[in-house]
Amino acid sequence: MNLFEGFFFAFAIQSAILALFLFLKKSSQKYQNRIWSIFLILFSLNLIYNVLYWVNSVSQYSIFLSWGYALLLSLYGPLFFFYIRSLISKRQITLKKDFYHFTPFLFVLINFIRYYILPLEEKTQVYLKGDVQNYTLASPFAVCFGLSIGLIFYSFLTYRMGLKKYWNDIEMKAWSNSAVIFFLVFALSWVIFYIITTSGLYTPEADYIISFAMVLMIGLTTYFGFFHSDVFNGKPLKKIFPAIKYKNSGLSKKVMIDLKEKLSDVITNEQLYLDCELKLIDLADKLNISRHHASQVINESYGVSFYAFINKLRIEEAEKILTDTKYKNLNITDIAFKCGFNNRVSFYNSFRKHVGMTPLDFRSMKMRAAS
Repeated sequence: MNLFEGFFFAFAIQSAILALFLFLKKSSQKYQNRIWSIFLILFSLNLIYNVLYWVNSVSQYSIFLSWGYALLLSLYGPLFFFYIRSLISKRQITLKKDFYHFTPFLFVLINFIRYYILPLEEKTQVYLKGDVQNYTLASPFAVCFGLSIGLIFYSFLTYRMGLKKYWNDIEMKAWSNSAVIFFLVFALSWVIFYIITTSGLYTPEADYIISFAMVLMIGLTTYFGFFHSDVFNGKPLKKIFPAIKYKNSGLSKKVMIDLKEKLSDVITNEQLYLDCELKLIDLADKLNISRHHASQVINESYGVSFYAFINKLRIEEAEKILTDTKYKNLNITDIAFKCGFNNRVSFYNSFRKHVGMTPLDFRSMKMRAAS
């Protein structure tokens, strides 16, 4: 195993670990994350097959798995489409309505089934003689090239769906569009690979094209999964990286400082966060600035989104109430409404996230400490 093969094998293992991480992750996007985890598992399997092939193309493992990657290739597009669609519309997969997305997989299975089920010894002879096409309904290369074109189709389908139809409705558009760009690179890598292969310009290094594209997708997911995991909790890139969103906003550093002070005064004196109906535009009106600039002030000054900023203030208020003996007869639901939350569940979830325990446990702990 050379350096490149070791590199790709390491990313195969990393992809599998990341898939497990996302599959088990507790999140409001559990369904979406599990689709993405399956997507990553397919990447892991594809990379492992590639490495086995490079190490020894005629080993029993390589031959046993040969052309199996066609099945994976038929699933990449639909899974990516389902993931993006579920992000922007919360729609889940239904066999009745989404069956046609799985027809490429069924076609590949039918096309290669005679070859797949061959005994290993016979399959080895067929593989070494290059007679695989005699055991398929259509040319293996033609099928895989068609599937590659299909990946590009899915790239544009998901981009069009995310950019146009739901542009003003779903904040996750920034993350989904970024993912689509990387997926398009992945799709193009397959097309380029088959063009090189069929044109007679194939070299062993051409095999690395697809693997590098998969590594990019795995690396992107890994980075955000571990260092900016809010991406997989429903927050877009533009909120995680304010500089991207506000690159051309025009607010000077001095103006930003002045607006931050003004924001702090408004928050402290008027306690707007206690209003459960508070919206970003309401805060912008108080500061006499646009909604966009109000968002920028919060993002760049505090490093969080508007809702995260307001929720933090509400939780801090809840901590004060929970430790104040004059409010000891208030139940948790009353405290939730008093702090600006509009339901008990969101209050519990936010409190646990910020404090690390439930409101009841927090109150009990403080009461014991005071006695």
